[in-house]
Amino acid sequence: MSVETSSPSDTSSVPAVSAASARSAAPTPERHASWGGVVALMVGVFALVTGEFLPASLL
Repeated sequence: MSVETSSPSDTSSVPAVSAASARSAAPTPERHASWGGVVALMVGVFALVTGEFLPASLL
């Protein structure tokens, strides 16, 4: 059994990689969900709806 370890002599089919294209191919950092904003909106909507249904004497 023989394994060939020589490098190919014709590299014309291999695309050239520049520094600009290598930077653009880097993965972007993932964005995390802002659950604080969701909770703030829920509390605000709850307060507005509750204020509409409660009598003025309880506000």
